[in-house]
Amino acid sequence: KMGIQSSTQSNDRGIQESRRAGKDVSNHSSKSSQSDTSNPEDHALPSSLRSPCDSFNCGGGTDDNPGYACSSVQGMRQTMEDEHEVAHSICQLQNGETVHFFGVFDGHGGRECAEFLKNNITARVRSCLQSHHLVEDALKEAFSNVDNQFLRYSDENNIAEVCVSVLSCLISGNCPHSSITATFLLSLRARLLLSV
Repeated sequence: KMGIQSSTQSNDRGIQESRRAGKDVSNHSSKSSQSDTSNPEDHALPSSLRSPCDSFNCGGGTDDNPGYACSSVQGMRQTMEDEHEVAHSICQLQNGETVHFFGVFDGHGGRECAEFLKNNITARVRSCLQSHHLVEDALKEAFSNVDNQFLRYSDENNIAEVCVSVLSCLISGNCPHSSITATFLLSLRARLLLSV
């Protein structure tokens, strides 16, 4: 599971809670942990019988505007399948608002889709926002384009598993007022490629 909170206040609260729990709090890293600290014997067991992984990562940017905090916990999965992306000031809207991008990519059944989104969605959102008058239209086009890109990528690379990611994208301007311009939820289509 992974989450990002955007605001200086929630960032401070998240960092304080992590310090109280004895966790190392460092500045944001764009790499999610892929470590596996669960019991190696658990890998043959169904997830409901595995020992939980105690891998916990958190980060954030207290000097960034807007500030943010993020954390991830691997849980019962054999590997971390989630990713996140934080990109400040990706572009300016025609009304002068600065756009900041925060994405959480929740992989289901594999990392490929989450990694693909992390590596491709920000640039596509930036490009579409710069060429559209309406934010909603720009985001719909960006998500549709990346959805189709991933389907081609998964076909070309024989990704033989269900690979779904959910993207929560907050775009805000005029920080520190943090007015949210748009919130979208995108679910990339599930793909199951069976090899015979």
